[in-house]
Amino acid sequence: MPTVCQTLYLDAARLGPMSPQAQRMLHDFSRLTAEAPASLYVEDFLRHGFAALPEDDRQRLVALSAWPGLAGWKDSLRRFVGASADADVLVAGRSRSLMRLTARCLFQRCRNVLTTDLSWPAYQELLEGEARRTGQGVTQVAVRERLCSQQISLDQLAVELAQAARRFRSDGLFLPAVDNFGIRVPVAEISEAIRQQSQLHFVATDAAQAIGHVPLLSDVEASDLVIAGTHKWLGGYLPLGLAFLCNEQTRKEIVETSERMRANEDLDDPLLDFLTDMEFGSLRTHTETVNLTPLLTCCGALQDFTCPNGRVEVSLRQQLTNAEAIRTLAEVNGWKPMLSVTDQRTGIVLLQCVRPSIQSLSAEALRRRMQQVGFAATAYEGGIIRLSMPRTVLEPESLQRIGSTLQQLSADHNHRTVINGYIPADHTAIAAC
Repeated sequence: MPTVCQTLYLDAARLGPMSPQAQRMLHDFSRLTAEAPASLYVEDFLRHGFAALPEDDRQRLVALSAWPGLAGWKDSLRRFVGASADADVLVAGRSRSLMRLTARCLFQRCRNVLTTDLSWPAYQELLEGEARRTGQGVTQVAVRERLCSQQISLDQLAVELAQAARRFRSDGLFLPAVDNFGIRVPVAEISEAIRQQSQLHFVATDAAQAIGHVPLLSDVEASDLVIAGTHKWLGGYLPLGLAFLCNEQTRKEIVETSERMRANEDLDDPLLDFLTDMEFGSLRTHTETVNLTPLLTCCGALQDFTCPNGRVEVSLRQQLTNAEAIRTLAEVNGWKPMLSVTDQRTGIVLLQCVRPSIQSLSAEALRRRMQQVGFAATAYEGGIIRLSMPRTVLEPESLQRIGSTLQQLSADHNHRTVINGYIPADHTAIAAC
């Protein structure tokens, strides 16, 4: 009978663990809504904050004291990403809704939008769909393979994209701040390089893999619109879409576009409707029921970043230290880091197995193999795995376990570990180790 132990979770780039304060706020908000469903107290609490609750609720549900009301929560979001105090913040139940708005705004101002193959495929698809609808163009530059194989550096990337923008007359830009492979895209440097050679009318940034992971100030300052989510590195766990309207010259136009799309039902997001109405004090009688708990878990996660050791800059430094240790372990256990040390600027480590037999496995087969040895991470075709570094120090025991696991994964055999005759399919399952 194999020994069973807890899976080592290194998959925050897919779904981050819920932060401690987020858990506490979710618990107390669940109690509040269970005891007073649809109460005006709940509505007043959401709009005005903890002080709007009756005194006995305030004494019992102390974790909710972190909720400052809708306006105060949006202020904390602005501060967290480095947006100006007057930047608008849109909140939606789905990040996809905000990407639809982003695509509409880009092609209202731009004839041709420059992207790369670092974009999330679903977002790229929305962008190209809007381009077809409006008769405009999208230019996608293939850079990922060359970055991962160290044929070009991130510094060279800015030069190449500026040249592409001039060649294809691209006047719009859409980039991820961090792509799903862990590549830190220098959005500010790229947009500045393009502006030195040609016009750039609108810059949009996808910060889904960046918020709560890397400092965003330079990306925010360089962008008209930044979209993000709360369920990955931030630690909110429950999906929630955020959009930061960063440029005062385009802010009003984005808000008006959002209102038009909502009115025409081109932007169908009940939470965005509900919160917009609540913010302006005009809640309609007939609205769709929405899930408000992601607001509370996001607020709790933000609180966990306010302590000195929780700041993004501090966390990233520790993640980079962990990443360097993993890179060293990988190279002696049959795995090759895919980014150079210079370009390793995020808490994501991308490794490729050197053995052809492992490279030939499907992503699903490799993921299951990781589960069987007690490893939760993301797998890709070609024997590639993505490991998300924790914010805390990887202790010697954990490093030893990771090294042993990498060695097991790279072993050139067809051994399959089975638990009671069942190979677990869920990435959070308890696995044999």
